[in-house]
Amino acid sequence: MVFLAVSLSFIADNIRENISEQKIARQNLEDFKSDLLQHERRYNIFIDNMQNDQMTYDSIVSIFYKKQENDKLKKLSRLLLIGQKNIVITINTPTYEQLVNSGSMRFIENNDLKRRIGDYRSQVDNFMNWNDRMITTQNNLAGEVGRIVDIHDFWNPRNNSMDYTPDMLPFDLSNEQRRFIISYYQLYKIQLVAAVSAMEQLL
Repeated sequence: MVFLAVSLSFIADNIRENISEQKIARQNLEDFKSDLLQHERRYNIFIDNMQNDQMTYDSIVSIFYKKQENDKLKKLSRLLLIGQKNIVITINTPTYEQLVNSGSMRFIENNDLKRRIGDYRSQVDNFMNWNDRMITTQNNLAGEVGRIVDIHDFWNPRNNSMDYTPDMLPFDLSNEQRRFIISYYQLYKIQLVAAVSAMEQLL
């Protein structure tokens, strides 16, 4: 990604500005370069946060696997509160459309660079579509989780407090329910690991 941004900056600097179409092309290239640099910052923030979140889901799975949910009810309650979120990732690439639709891509004579720009956009689209499917799967399963685990207090207005621990009643799990809960939170872990890997490849 950094290579693409540097290459686009070089090309933009070498487009003459005495013709209107060339001015537009220069601006589109500069805008796309800015998008790439912004994406780099966002990827690094996402990666740092997701690596921390992985530990949350590891702890949740460990507690259920070891059948310690009632012995560590308060800890589990805090972990589940943290882990109840959807992992939404947004990466916008409007300047790519501008590059293509305006014809600015023809000012890039390096065919390999053109291919890499297109490949980057395809990778982003594939990643976003995959992540959306993961969220849909999690949402479809969330109702069953609510029938197994007591989460009545998770949406209390007080939960904005950093030290808030939701009230949670003790519960017993059948073997089937335990396998389901473990698989459900493992799904989040898989999403995080795959997302970190995808973003590291995009960098």
